Amino acid sequence: EGTMETEVTTGSAMIGYTVGLMGGYPAWMSSGMAAGEAAPVFGLIAATPFGFAVGPFEIGVGAEIGMYDFNGDSETLSYNGLVAIATLNTALLETPYGPISAEVGGGYYGASVGFTAGATYSYAVPGVPLVVKPYVRANVTLDAGQELTGEGDSNSVAWINAGLYLSYDISTLF
Repeated sequence: EGTMETEVTTGSAMIGYTVGLMGGYPAWMSSGMAAGEAAPVFGLIAATPFGFAVGPFEIGVGAEIGMYDFNGDSETLSYNGLVAIATLNTALLETPYGPISAEVGGGYYGASVGFTAGATYSYAVPGVPLVVKPYVRANVTLDAGQELTGEGDSNSVAWINAGLYLSYDISTLF
């Protein structure tokens, strides 16, 4: 006679996945953009359960799709576009209320390759699958895709954002 095996599953197949919204505002803009006006930056963020260890650090993998918009030194200059980047993050310091983490990333910034580096503080809202993360980060692109300074100099653009991520644990939906 055969045996009957029962598979017991707990939780969701989506454990470790979060999605959310990101909003922020440039606190500093590089030369060529400094005399211009910035608009809020916003986007969608996602974190996965995938990662790897580097020494004592557990590195997590995520992604971001967002928009930015800057009006430069003249009425005809406008630097705006889509950001699509992959991110790596790790907790640096555990506090009683949540971790302080570092994040680096790279990908597409409108007209060229760009990079980001920053820090977040994660606060899990009690009783709700929501994490609130104030952040600050620097962004830089290799080429803005247009002449920014009028002097034939580098067209790279950099800015520092401060803002907020709101992340939701989607495993609670399934």
